[in-house]
This record gives sequence, structure tokens and C-alpha cells, in this order.
Amino acid sequence: MLESLKKYLKKVKKTNLKKLERTIRLFVIKPSDQSKKSETKIRINPAFYSSSRIAPEREARKIETTTVGFKTPSLKCFFCDPDKCAKFSKETGLKKQYTLNNSIAFSNLFPFAKIHGVVVLNYKQHIVDPRDLTLKNWIDSIKLVQKIGKLSNKKYVSMHFNYGSKAASSLEHFHSQFHCEDKPLAKTALAMKLGSKKYWKSWVKALLEKGLVIDFDEKSKVVFFVDWSPVFGKTEFVVMTLETSSFQKMSDKEINAVVRFLDKAIRITIDKISDQINIINLSAAPTNDFCNQFRIVSRAPLSQGIKSWEGYLELSGETVPHIIPEKLAEIAKKY
Repeated sequence: MLESLKKYLKKVKKTNLKKLERTIRLFVIKPSDQSKKSETKIRINPAFYSSSRIAPEREARKIETTTVGFKTPSLKCFFCDPDKCAKFSKETGLKKQYTLNNSIAFSNLFPFAKIHGVVVLNYKQHIVDPRDLTLKNWIDSIKLVQKIGKLSNKKYVSMHFNYGSKAASSLEHFHSQFHCEDKPLAKTALAMKLGSKKYWKSWVKALLEKGLVIDFDEKSKVVFFVDWSPVFGKTEFVVMTLETSSFQKMSDKEINAVVRFLDKAIRITIDKISDQINIINLSAAPTNDFCNQFRIVSRAPLSQGIKSWEGYLELSGETVPHIIPEKLAEIAKKY
């Protein structure tokens, strides 16, 4: 599959990653009075005006605080009973709820926008772990949101997932949230300033040479890779539609490939990295020059409590991966 990606990107000029990376040599005196030398690489991600610090020695380091958990027990799960769930109001122009096979979509009880909804990928079973979902569950939920997005007449439609209490999921029954907006979400708007299709193809070509591309679907032109400079968290898989700018306009072929790669990314992350995950969808309008993308971001595992020792860096727009991208790609390729 990667050979077909090389062929597809043959005429694309790759991003020069060397110009986006610099090495800082650091020295410290240990308590034993011995001098210790280390190196940290700073990698710039131009599309997001962000950077990451690649420091292999820090991979094993962790700080633990209080473990947190879900507030709502499974016996009181609202998502198992549609009658207990919120509904879209008549002011939105939508029906109260939407279903497709085992998937259901309805309004968020505490919306951030006029159309801010929830999709339960399988409401007929109390599924906590996304690995227990079928690919059909994923496909149906995406098609539900696409339908609502079309009916909403909004330009910007996106779909996001939180798995685990430390990833901001307040209910354990696995679900997604979606937004239908007149304007792009903040990070999408930022990435759109530089991130045209030409830019993202150039970026992917450079990552292919670095061995960070995991898979590619030739028919749909959907690619699955590890980002060289993570944007949102400690590690970052990306599933990207190279020919489509928006979630709303994904074809059946693209949806099938996206779902297959998302499922694989989630399994690798939970099995090998962390049980706390965010999936962030950056989606432009259908007419924009952009590549729709899902970024799979791991948080510190629940068993390790809350890691806070790099928070100030992350608040300033930097990430500090606990597994360097090259190592993550190696793990993914062996999975």
C-alpha cells in the first residue's frame, strides 16, 4: 500500500523537515556532582504554529496523583434508553432524534452551539470499550452525523470522541459529540491558514520517507500516519482524507477507510499506550482547500493518575511526547 502512496505523491514536493527541527544540548550537575549531558530536539509543526520536544530519556518518567473515575454508574446510563436522552428543539429545524440501525443521535443536554449533538454508536448494548464496537457501528454513526449536517445547512460539521474520564468523557457508554457550525472550530481555522491540500500532501510525503506512515488506502486516498510533531497530546496518530476537505463530504469509500484506520489506531493505543483517548476531527467546509483529518491523542493512563509536570509547556503550545513518534510508528507497524 505504501508503494501506491509513493506513486500518488510522486510529483509532490516534500516538506523539508530538517529546517523544522533543531537540537538543544543540555548539561546538568546531578546530586552526585557528576555532569550529565542530554539532547532535546525541538520540532515545529507549521500548520498549527506549535512545537514538540522530543526527549527519549523522558519516556519512562511519570508522576502520579489521584486517580479519577466516572461519576455515573452503568446502571443509570442515559444512553441505553433514548427516552431519557435530550432532544433537538424545533428551533434547530431538526427532528428530535435520529437513528440508523444500532446508532442514535440527539442533542447534547448542555450544548455549546445551536446544533451540538451526541451520537451513541451502539445504544442497544452498554458498550464501554470502543474495541467492542463493529465497523458497522462506526459507519452508521458517521452517516447519521452527515445526514444531520446536511439538514442543518451549516458549512462546518465535525465529529469528536472522548474515551475515558481523563479524556473528558463524563459517561462511560462510548459515544461521540458533533458540531454543526457557521464557522470552523478554533484549531481547524488555525490549520486552514497554511494547511492546503498541497501542504498536507507535502507533509505526508516527508513523513513517508521518515517511516511514519502506517497505511494508505489507494482507492479512497485516505492515509494513516504518526505525526512527526504532535499537536494535541503525548502521542498522535492521524487519519487524513487527502482529497476531501470536510467530514460532511466524505464518500462511502472514504468513510470505510477512515473507520478501518480509526479502529486500528484505537486498538494500538489502548493495547500499547493508554486507556484514555481523545479523537479530534479537524473539518473544513466542502469548498475549502484542506484535508479533513482525525487526530487520535492519548492521555496518561487512568492507573497513573493525572500527569501534570509538563502542563505549562502544553499550555504554551508545545507537546512533550512520552513515546517519540519514531517509536510509536515502530509499535504500530508490528501490531
